[in-house]
Amino acid sequence: MASLFVWIEPVSAGSGIPEVKCYLNGIDLPRVGNPKTLLCKVLGVICSVSAGLPVGKEGPMVHSGAVVATTVSSGQTRNDREKRDFVACGAAAGVCTAFSAPIGGILFALEEGTSYWSQSLTWKTFVCSMLALSALYMLNSVGSQFGKVGFNKLFSFGNFVFEDGGQSSFAVFELIPFVVIGIIGGLIGAVFNDTNRRITLWRIQRINHSKRRRLVEVGLVSMLVSIVSFLLPLAWHKCKPLPDSSVASEWQIESLVAFGCKAGEEYNEMASLMFTDPGDAIRLLFHLHHHAFSNWALFVFFIFYISLAVVVYGIAVPSGLFVPSLLSGAAFGRLFGNLAHALYPGLAYSNTYALIGAVRKHFQFEYF
Repeated sequence: MASLFVWIEPVSAGSGIPEVKCYLNGIDLPRVGNPKTLLCKVLGVICSVSAGLPVGKEGPMVHSGAVVATTVSSGQTRNDREKRDFVACGAAAGVCTAFSAPIGGILFALEEGTSYWSQSLTWKTFVCSMLALSALYMLNSVGSQFGKVGFNKLFSFGNFVFEDGGQSSFAVFELIPFVVIGIIGGLIGAVFNDTNRRITLWRIQRINHSKRRRLVEVGLVSMLVSIVSFLLPLAWHKCKPLPDSSVASEWQIESLVAFGCKAGEEYNEMASLMFTDPGDAIRLLFHLHHHAFSNWALFVFFIFYISLAVVVYGIAVPSGLFVPSLLSGAAFGRLFGNLAHALYPGLAYSNTYALIGAVRKHFQFEYF
């Protein structure tokens, strides 16, 4: 279904952030800001995320915010610079609604968006982001349970604490392993981007010129993702007992999946990473105690998930790369933390390393 929406409007494919950047920097791409593109983008990303593909919805939300701004400003102004100011505000609101971060929306528009910035535009994007966040709060406070907007469905890091209840921290000398995580993450990010670039060039030559081929590719890739996502937890026979409520919160225990294990007593590590919402999987990697996921489970999940992500990103569906990069980076960082903690138990728990890995990995994917 997501691919059918791209069939209707090809511009709605991908995250849309590159197109928004082009527009903000003076390149008028056709149909990028059309209401038809918005409709296909929103409905398409709902389908692609619901299908379980390793994609995120945050990038398309940025594009959607830019299209809303374009629609609102159409007919109100004919000045190209003012139109681009509206689009910058819309992009900032999209980031704000994706991460519940109004200041992050402003910084995104300033750093990655427009090249022509002014002090007045800073205040415009700030007001727009705050109004977007206020709308989220209002939607969260009214309505019935069905269809109610919940902030637990938006991406959030949560609070980091040690198992003994103290505040999460790290020693100064642990900056060295953090640097090592950054170096390895940069190399993995370089391989990811180069591989995806080669696949994209192959798609341009063999697939993208035909709508039918693009649709068939989406079907084949979706089938591959479904098979791998099911067979990995099925082949993972090792079950672990559910953590005690003293070391895990209620939502963490409920998020663990008992696939092939005793329900209410045990959980499947691989299924808990594969079958849960990617945002929940990231929070599990961030906050569960350091024995919750074994090294082999993290390694196998990381290899297969990042391999699927490099193939999926670029097919004819609305998709983003924020969440896949954060999830794969969190798995890598947690694995690194487990190994480092085994060598030297005095280090911070692997939860902290999961956060460092997620941030570094996302940075390398975004800027290489």
